[in-house]
Amino acid sequence: MAKVDETGNAAPLKSSLDAGIRTISAEQEIVFFKYTRAVLPLDGYVFWVKDLMAPEFRVRGSLHYDTDQQQRVDEIIGLNRVVFTTQEQIESFNAISDAVAYIGSIDDIRFAFTAQGRKYQQADTYHYRGDAIYPAMYSQIIDSPADPLDLGELIATNSLPIWLALNRFMPMFPAYLTETNLRPPYAAIDITETKAVQSAPEIANDSTHLQLMTEKVKIIMMGLRNNEALDFLDYVLDYSLSSDSFGIQNSPSIQDEKRGQSELGILAQKKTIEFEINYYQSRSLAVGRKLIESAGITVSL
Repeated sequence: MAKVDETGNAAPLKSSLDAGIRTISAEQEIVFFKYTRAVLPLDGYVFWVKDLMAPEFRVRGSLHYDTDQQQRVDEIIGLNRVVFTTQEQIESFNAISDAVAYIGSIDDIRFAFTAQGRKYQQADTYHYRGDAIYPAMYSQIIDSPADPLDLGELIATNSLPIWLALNRFMPMFPAYLTETNLRPPYAAIDITETKAVQSAPEIANDSTHLQLMTEKVKIIMMGLRNNEALDFLDYVLDYSLSSDSFGIQNSPSIQDEKRGQSELGILAQKKTIEFEINYYQSRSLAVGRKLIESAGITVSL
């Protein structure tokens, strides 16, 4: 409902802006569908699954997008930035979290919103903005039950499933895939420089691929104090010795990192450990299969 002042009149500028929005948009309606976040238990990869039980909803407003074509090493992409202006606040968008997203489409462009802003109280209009879904991300959008998630197949090819299983002290997440606004303690796993040590893979009779690999693993820990971080390091070292999942080539040590917030003049409890490990890629697959027996897919509602 439109805001009114103490005299009962609509907010200043609203009537003229409403007329302008209706004219420029030609009473345009955008259809949105609800999607829920699904996380594979094996390697933490995120998918968005269409909620077939939730009805679509339509919103009137003015949608503007601009296209910036970029040439990258792995794709040529038309990057579309979307701004949607409405005359009323959309309550469903206010409930957006890391568990729910609303995806709309127009002219074969699909988009979701990441922010609401640039609102003037006198105008009483609402602006939602975000980027259109990148073509490379379409594999993470599940629209039909005919395209289900396969819990028996890993996406990650590195040692990530092994590290996700080492969660006795805190939740472990792949780098860039932590939950939104997650509070400590937790850790992010950043894996780089994956290389083959064995010159060629061994192919078993059952077509199992076996190859010795090496890589660098950086564990970024948030919210741990000194003793807790040392206990975690001992936990990883003990796991390496007591299992054949991976070997450690370097002498890992805990490093304190600086992450501050100037408004409060404080530093977060951020620490890192860097490991140089070797492992068999097929062993990573075996750990993933073991996790299947104890965990199912997580769908946030």
